[in-house]
Amino acid sequence: MFENISTAITMIWSWQTITSMILGIIVGIIVGALPGLTTTMAVALFTPITFFMPPLVGITFLLGLYKGGMFGGSITAVLLATPGTAAAAATVADGYALAKQGKAGKAMKMALYGSVTGEIFGNFLLLFTAGAIASVALKFGPPELTAILLFSFTIIASLSGKSLSRGVFSAALGFFFAIIGIDPQYATRRFTMGLNFLDGGIPFVPALIGLFAMAEFLNFATERFSSKTIAMKIEKGEGNKVTLKEFKSVIPFLGIGSAVGMWIGILPAIGQPISCWLAYGTAKNRSKHPELFGKGSLEGIAAAESGTNAVNGPSLIPTLTLGIPGDSVTAILLGAFVAQGLRPGPLLFETQGPLVYALILTLIFGNIPFLIAGQLLIPLFARAATVSKTYLVPAVLALSIVGGFAVNNSITDLGLMLFFGLIGYFMKKTDIPASPMVIALILGKMTETAISQTLTLGRGSFGIMLRSPIALCFLIATALILLRIVYKEIKKLKAES
Repeated sequence: MFENISTAITMIWSWQTITSMILGIIVGIIVGALPGLTTTMAVALFTPITFFMPPLVGITFLLGLYKGGMFGGSITAVLLATPGTAAAAATVADGYALAKQGKAGKAMKMALYGSVTGEIFGNFLLLFTAGAIASVALKFGPPELTAILLFSFTIIASLSGKSLSRGVFSAALGFFFAIIGIDPQYATRRFTMGLNFLDGGIPFVPALIGLFAMAEFLNFATERFSSKTIAMKIEKGEGNKVTLKEFKSVIPFLGIGSAVGMWIGILPAIGQPISCWLAYGTAKNRSKHPELFGKGSLEGIAAAESGTNAVNGPSLIPTLTLGIPGDSVTAILLGAFVAQGLRPGPLLFETQGPLVYALILTLIFGNIPFLIAGQLLIPLFARAATVSKTYLVPAVLALSIVGGFAVNNSITDLGLMLFFGLIGYFMKKTDIPASPMVIALILGKMTETAISQTLTLGRGSFGIMLRSPIALCFLIATALILLRIVYKEIKKLKAES
């Protein structure tokens, strides 16, 4: 590991890599601060552009987008009481309360410090554990991989929105789209409807751009282009600074949020929206002044924001070591890796060790420009929160069309992008979460192959999984989660009756 790190350090010190990280962070913060534009959508839109860059430069830009976008969502949470991203939802209560007191600057600076703290903890966890986990993962066979994938799908179903049935439906739809094309085992066509361009399966990037970017465009186009909220102004003065005493008082809550975020990040398919609330609730229970939460508590902002950004690094652990995305953003990053000729999984650390560690180090060193950019440009980024949707709609449409076409220079990809855009729009309108569908779309073929290989090794029986300690542990965990889901559903039905 240390040999790879020393090589990686020499790789990252180029103006292209440093510039791409800084640019990614700034663009990410601005996108996160624009109501309606999500970090997931931004990464999906910019992914095709990175195909024409060297892997280190292109993926570094996307990682910067990921890093900055999570913090950018807190800007609108503070100024407009509207989280720019779902992960900033827990920041609204205390951030907007402080803004109404004329302390919007203090709230955003505390959010920035919380985001950077969470990033630092999460990035170092990724640095020191990813290689070790990859070494263990090399010993995984089809039974172990099948058990892990089943565990991942269980988590998707249990934590994919208010309705279990909607989450399951979304994941099932994603799995269906994943198996379209040539059957890898029997080489027969499946669900292609005679369309030759579907033989290779659904193109991943156009589908993602459709689900997120085109869906947002269609949603914008059917709403009135007006803002319902007036942004709070950032007034100058001591009241909008986080003093040393205030920062020291929130250090325990930065630790709580970071710990929760790192734990959530390691688990596949959960992500920041769960982490921010879990960190916020844990901090409130541990606080000496829980009555201040929701009324402008710096402790609440610190915990929520550190809990959100601490997910980013650890969520890359299952992505890089097992090829299983940690959330919807890393699902898109997985596609970016593959497009660059890098296949995430245990062998990635053996074949491309220096490059992988170079990417991790850019995340760590990127916290310096992250802090500086946020500190100096908060007032400028705050103005982005008031940008009219009249200007955003054509920009989103143009980027979607360019991004969808650029992957394969194919008109059919644009048709598929529009098709998935319509699906994403109707899912948004019916409150069906898109993330389970995205992750299932990625994991579908991998799951099918793993199950097929497991049955072959077990001579038609899944009993072989019970003879593997790793597979058995994940099967037990899956069973426990399923029992918890059934218990919650029964309890919910009793409460409604």
